[in-house]
Parts: sequence; structure tokens; C-alpha cells
Amino acid sequence: MTSASVPATAAYDELPWWLGLVQGVALLVLGALCLSAPGATIVVLVQLTGLYWLITGILGLIGLISDRSGWLWKAFAGVIGILAGMAIVAHPLWSSILVPTTLVIVIGIFGIVNGILVMIQSWGVRRWSGVILGLVGALLGLVLVANPLIGAATLPFVLGLFAIIGGVMSIAMAWFERRARRAIASEAAELAAPAPAPAPAAVAVVPEPAAPVEPAPAPVEAAAPAPAPAPAVPAEAPVPPPADAPATAPAPGPADDGGPATGA
Repeated sequence: MTSASVPATAAYDELPWWLGLVQGVALLVLGALCLSAPGATIVVLVQLTGLYWLITGILGLIGLISDRSGWLWKAFAGVIGILAGMAIVAHPLWSSILVPTTLVIVIGIFGIVNGILVMIQSWGVRRWSGVILGLVGALLGLVLVANPLIGAATLPFVLGLFAIIGGVMSIAMAWFERRARRAIASEAAELAAPAPAPAPAAVAVVPEPAAPVEPAPAPVEAAAPAPAPAPAVPAEAPVPPPADAPATAPAPGPADDGGPATGA
């Protein structure tokens, strides 16, 4: 068997939570019946007890065929169960009085014995509260043994109260178990889900020391470009006078203004 099949087998063998709920509801119904109709409820319960003893005795004797271990005790229990079941089923009214009375006597004897033991144990350790509780239990046991019919008459009410209390507790436990199983199932689902990839670790970046800032050089003014030389204009050649034109007189000089003539 692999390790994976072990939890599955354990979960399969686990009893469902709603069985406690059903048990609680049944106990509440039984308690209500015991308190509302004690006589009829006791008759029905005694008959069901007789049927249970009868069936259990028969099954115990049949079980001896396959399992012989402790056969003497099993045979005795089977025979007693069959005889008691047959007597109860055959005499329902008689058994409805006898069975509760016998049960009250048994409870009374148990209370006496238990009370005495508690008193002895508490006396040895000097616990006076235990001594008082043991004394009260022994006295109640004596009352039941001395008046079994009164105990049988009050037995349905006692059973009804215990059944109601047990039913409420059983329903509460079923609800808590349902919540616990849901929580376990959700945790198992979270564990079975694939884990997300881990985020990359943050790398601390150490800032490098800033380089010293050098002063920027003063801007150098660019030299103005030299003006382009003007294009040379070609000189116009003098136009020779025409040959037929009269010779022009020379312009008068300063001596022609009437000033004294210079000697040649």
C-alpha cells in the first residue's frame, strides 16, 4: 500500500458527520415522547429492548459457528438474550412494569456501591466535598431500591430529560465536526495547489559616487567670416572719336581768364 492510499482509506473509514445529526434528532424525538406520553413510551421502549435482546442472542449463537473463542460466555449470553427477549415480547404489559422496576433496582444498587467507593476514596485524601457527594449518591440508591415502583414511574421523565440534553449535544457536536472537516478539506486543497513561483530577490543597487563636475569652458566666439570680394567690373574701353568730327578746342586754362601771360 502506497503512502497516497493511506489518507484515502482513513477518509473512507471515517463516519459521516450527519450521523451525529440523525442521532441528535432521534434523541430529541424520544425525549419529547417520554415527557409527553410516559406510559406509552415506556411500553414501546420495553418492547424494542426485548426485540433487541432476542436478535442479539440469536446472532451470538450463530457467530459460534465461525468463531469458537470464548464460546462458553458467548453461548450463555446468547441463551439469556433469547429467553429475555421472548419473555418481554410474549408479555408486553407485565414486562412494561417488571423491566423498568428491575432497571430501577439495578440503578439503585449501582448508586449505593458507587457512593460508598467515592466516600472511602475521598475520606483517604481528606476531600470533604467528595465525601458529601458519595453520601448523596448512596442515599439516592437506597431510595430507588426501597421504592422501585416510584422510581419506575419517574423513570420516563428522567430518560426524557437525559434524551433531550443528549440530543442537543449530539447536534452541536455534529455541527462542529462538519465545520472542522470543511476547514481540514480547505487546508488540504491549499496544500495540494501548486505554489506560485518565488519572486526574484531584490538586489540592492549601490549608487556610484558622482564624478566631480568640471566647469564648462567659456564659449569661444567664432570669427566673423571675411566678406566675399566684390566681382571685378571690366573697364569700358574709350570710344575713339569719329574722323569727321571737328577737333574740339582745348579747354581754357587758368591763363585764359585775363591774367598776365607768361613769356615763352
